Amino acid sequence: MSQDKTKHQEYCQKYRINNREKVLFGQAKYRAKKKNIPFNLKVEDIVIPKLCPVLKIPLTIGGVNGGPIGSSPSLDRINNKKGYIKGNVQVISHRANTMKHCASNKELLLFASWIKKNYGRNDE
Repeated sequence: MSQDKTKHQEYCQKYRINNREKVLFGQAKYRAKKKNIPFNLKVEDIVIPKLCPVLKIPLTIGGVNGGPIGSSPSLDRINNKKGYIKGNVQVISHRANTMKHCASNKELLLFASWIKKNYGRNDE
């Protein structure tokens, strides 16, 4: 019984690694239905870049048990008031998406200004 579970987990992890666009698509479709927000994407609309456009870190797949890590690709709604619709989504790192998750645009700009003022341009 335990061996079957292990095989299934290995299969699922390989699927997530080899079909990341489909996984992001399915997760977004599920969230859209759950939140009752518009969804008109196709799998082809989800393009995973090599680098996160926000943090400029390589996007990688995986983590323990296939869960997201900071560098995992994450589907972001550019304008959260709109749904998962063409032109309103981008793939960024899970870390970048988490950073902007609860903040308004105004809060993000204030935060960025404060970081620039207090930490300069060259600090990481």
